[in-house]
Amino acid sequence: MGLACLMVTLAVLGVWGGDSSGGDFTPQQVHIAYTGDPSSMFVTWTTSENGETGFVKYRNIFTPLAVPQQVLAKPEPIVHNGTGGDTRTDYMYKVTLTGLEPGQFYEYSVWTARGGSKREFSFATLPEGSDFGPRFAIWGDLGIGEESAAMPFLLEAAANSEYDMYIHIGDLAYELYEDLGTVGDTFFNNMEPIVANFPYMTIPGNHENRGNFSEFKQRIQSPAPNTMYNSFDVGPIHFVMINMEFYFYDEYGTGQIEAQYNWLREDLAAANQRAARAERPWIIVMGHRPMYCSCEEPGEDCNEIGSVARTGYGAEGKWPIEELLLDYGVDLYLAGHKHFYERMLPIYDYRYDDSQQHDSYHNPKYPVHVNVGIGGRESDEFTQASPSYSVVRSNDFGFISLEVLDRLTVQIQQFSVETHTFQDSFLVSKDADYPAFA
Repeated sequence: MGLACLMVTLAVLGVWGGDSSGGDFTPQQVHIAYTGDPSSMFVTWTTSENGETGFVKYRNIFTPLAVPQQVLAKPEPIVHNGTGGDTRTDYMYKVTLTGLEPGQFYEYSVWTARGGSKREFSFATLPEGSDFGPRFAIWGDLGIGEESAAMPFLLEAAANSEYDMYIHIGDLAYELYEDLGTVGDTFFNNMEPIVANFPYMTIPGNHENRGNFSEFKQRIQSPAPNTMYNSFDVGPIHFVMINMEFYFYDEYGTGQIEAQYNWLREDLAAANQRAARAERPWIIVMGHRPMYCSCEEPGEDCNEIGSVARTGYGAEGKWPIEELLLDYGVDLYLAGHKHFYERMLPIYDYRYDDSQQHDSYHNPKYPVHVNVGIGGRESDEFTQASPSYSVVRSNDFGFISLEVLDRLTVQIQQFSVETHTFQDSFLVSKDADYPAFA
């Protein structure tokens, strides 16, 4: 049986999820995240009441006679604060599953000492090394109800094991904290069939800024160094996730802007070393704020020549991100925030590479920027005229598929929920580990 077929079979047999009823001690909002090490995985869940001790039992599906491993979690009380001074407390459990074999399938169950139902799920560990072609579903700006247009299609993709990882580039739920955090609870329960069975990687957007991103920090586990910015490797790709909102919410201080910038520069420098590039020739950075767009809204940062997201903080332009992308050979920058899909020509400081074919960027001279804030929030309007550096624009909700076709070729496709098809599709390829930047 193929790996994808196995995951579909597990879904049909009910290994995904189990009974979520059973009272206030039953685990809810179960989600997993990649630690950055294929031999381990983060697991997070909540209960409405204090379950005293949480348990996770897990085993390799292909070795059913092996003794399952078990880890314990102590609940952390999470206080959700309302605007009128009222509060609600629930309990968060966070564990790390260790000793996993790369490239295998695991089933796991979660429960608490106080009772409630046991919940059962499964996941695949990533293979070791870089010699495989992973596939990712990526989007920004996904909520609940009318603001969740992409969710049914992401759920279907997960049921069919179409992607190895699901990546959300900021703006979750609208808002995580609303109604004493119950909006965030609904979001993660709705997402559970995906994110309890496949790694869910995410960073904050502007809608997570409340309390210096406190609600986001409580709910999410991420690779090192922290939930605000981190990096991890999958196949031939080095992914970097950064919090662009630091630049726009300076009431929390500029120290975290500087700390992130210094970390980012060091991380990219290491990923750009010859040995690192030989192992992983692709560097992809993701941040909620786009650096370029053709949005109708006056004063939108990504429309501005002096964009903070590109050129840095304050009049002095401190800690500018875009120059790091060029200096350290970042191949792609993916963003959300603006609620449309927009693909640019390879571009840096408004200089763009117009020698490229419409559907294939070969040896681009500059990083490639794609805006994917299409999860389901009300669409933003485009300017009447498309800038010469903007290749494709669409207001259709959906997500993008990013797939490694071979070591030096990736394919990006825009899935539209309106047409149920991939509308835009293009390749980015190069002849060497390093990009051929001008």
